[in-house]
Amino acid sequence: MILSEATEAGLSVREQHFGDIVVLSPSGRLDSNTCERFERTILDFIEPDIRALVVDLRDLVYISSAGLCVLLSGAQKSKAMDKELVLCNLTAHVREVFDFSGFSSIFPIYRSVEEALEGCPRID
Repeated sequence: MILSEATEAGLSVREQHFGDIVVLSPSGRLDSNTCERFERTILDFIEPDIRALVVDLRDLVYISSAGLCVLLSGAQKSKAMDKELVLCNLTAHVREVFDFSGFSSIFPIYRSVEEALEGCPRID
């Protein structure tokens, strides 16, 4: 497992590597001020040797429509490259935003990182 972290005003992102799966853990606010950097982070990991991205939202305190769009864009780009982007650990507030916007039906959502890692399809 490789671990690193990057910080920008309002948002920090920790990354962990579990073989061909990357777990991104944003902490803070995902809004119009921080979403551009987080989108670049997601896109950096949609590459041939990565099978899936797990976005762990446990420490996300706020997500705006701009943040939702970043996740949707990442999911679309992942799918176009036969990768998967899944979410886990949604807090009650973040889950409410996903439910209200209809995004809960777009993404695979797991209760924990461990469940997400087990749920990512294998590529043989």
